[in-house]
Amino acid sequence: NLELYASYVYLSMAYYFDRDDQALHNFAKFFKNQSHEEREHAEKLM
Repeated sequence: NLELYASYVYLSMAYYFDRDDQALHNFAKFFKNQSHEEREHAEKLM
């Protein structure tokens, strides 16, 4: 399912930007929200 794949990609990007050596924590929040939204889309399709 492409929605789940997109959710996982967004989640991995969120964890990348949430590292201590990254100064882009707002990007992490954005990608976590996008991941959640994509997961909701996938759940609606199932």
